[in-house]
Amino acid sequence: MTRDAQRQAPVAVSQYLADKIDSGVNFIETRALQIDGQYLAQIEKLAQRTSDPVLAEFFRGTVRPGSIASATSTIRFYLRIGQIAEADMALGRLRRSLEFVEQHLTQPIFRKGLRFSGGHGPRRDALNRLIDEALNDLGLNGSADEVLDHLRKAAPSVDIDRDKAIMWPDARRKERTTTFKTFQNRLTKRRKLFSQAR
Repeated sequence: MTRDAQRQAPVAVSQYLADKIDSGVNFIETRALQIDGQYLAQIEKLAQRTSDPVLAEFFRGTVRPGSIASATSTIRFYLRIGQIAEADMALGRLRRSLEFVEQHLTQPIFRKGLRFSGGHGPRRDALNRLIDEALNDLGLNGSADEVLDHLRKAAPSVDIDRDKAIMWPDARRKERTTTFKTFQNRLTKRRKLFSQAR
């Protein structure tokens, strides 16, 4: 490799990282435009269920359009002055905050299609989303049978047999089968995640 090529390599890497960060910011800004009354109502419901007032305000403040705009503006400022590492860390903090809030929402905006830094968060497939909806309506003390009954009423695409095994379609429309025991384990994990917001 020539010296010119050696000098250009770090520049190319920096530009690649800057473009990747910029793409992440664009994604968040685009999703922020989709915030509507229904989404804000979900946030308010989550905040009201939370006994810790500081955490409740964190939920509200994280998705406040002004807060998101301020965070993305800071990230873009870092990019303009060439502080790529600082921009990446700021983007990571914003993503993790949004991820934390949206773990408990039935209709998230930001999580869809977004890869958050520091891991992808807990698995939240179609069945987990249905379980979350049931916990939203029934509360954390809803029994496994009550959650199953909620699924029967709320999800026509789900079939539950006499042994309480659940047949449900995944994102690719492929039918999955979950035994009652596995369902109970899932329900326990979802309750633990919900309790973190209290």
